[in-house]
Amino acid sequence: MNSGNYTKETPRQLIGKNVKELRLKHNWTKTQMADVLDISVPTLSRIESGRTDICLSRLYQIADLFEVSVLQLFSCETKKIGPMSVSSSLTNARRRIFYREAEISNLRRKIIELHEELHREFKSKNLLTSIAET
Repeated sequence: MNSGNYTKETPRQLIGKNVKELRLKHNWTKTQMADVLDISVPTLSRIESGRTDICLSRLYQIADLFEVSVLQLFSCETKKIGPMSVSSSLTNARRRIFYREAEISNLRRKIIELHEELHREFKSKNLLTSIAET
């Protein structure tokens, strides 16, 4: 039974609203945040609008990013979302380092793949040039 303009938010909507408020509080664009989370901007938009389910690992990633607990992402009182204790902050810092190391590893892999692709392309062009010269 709804009274007045009150409508109950679903957990997805509540999380989405909190994610958006945290992003705006940190003056991040959707593009910046999507890049850090390694997701597309439309995916982030669907998360913020509560139109998509969000997996637990993504919740932890977002919580770590903003140094809040996952439970705080479910909070109805977003104004009270603030920094966690020192031990939680250290745990989050370790998690963020882990994510960054994973990103670095992925980028290294991509660089190696591109290098190998360029090497193959260069090699095939050299072979074609040498065949044409003979």
